[in-house]
Amino acid sequence: MASTKLKYMQREVESVLSEATLMAFIQVVRRHPDATLNEVFKLAEYLNIGDVTLGVAFFDEVPRTGKDWAKKPKAIAATVPELRTAAGREEYDARVLGVLKSKADWSTSQEVREASGGDPHQVRASLNRLIQSGRVHYKGRARGTRYKAA
Repeated sequence: MASTKLKYMQREVESVLSEATLMAFIQVVRRHPDATLNEVFKLAEYLNIGDVTLGVAFFDEVPRTGKDWAKKPKAIAATVPELRTAAGREEYDARVLGVLKSKADWSTSQEVREASGGDPHQVRASLNRLIQSGRVHYKGRARGTRYKAA
């Protein structure tokens, strides 16, 4: 019994320390708005919070220069149909609807975007078209909006 409580307390201490380290990281970054992205990444690595803040895989995928930020990721750009045509919009809407149908619970637009590709604007436009056609229901407002297939 005592060992279970001890393990619980150890996990709680680790959680509190992680949160404190993350808050310290945020305060330091805010105090140095002129810091480069590489410096911020190095600080996160130094504090060993890469997995807590952005995810380890994120550090490998994030572009390190300004020119790279403007580029769309190749994997997403290749999978999104041409949305300037009615056929392309219908194809993308079907993909978004398929993602929502595969989920049993309500989904955020970010979850839909990660599964269907595209950028936030494209997903919101698609969701709005699907809502107007009655194929998708939503609840909430702003960042709290959730979507579900009708």
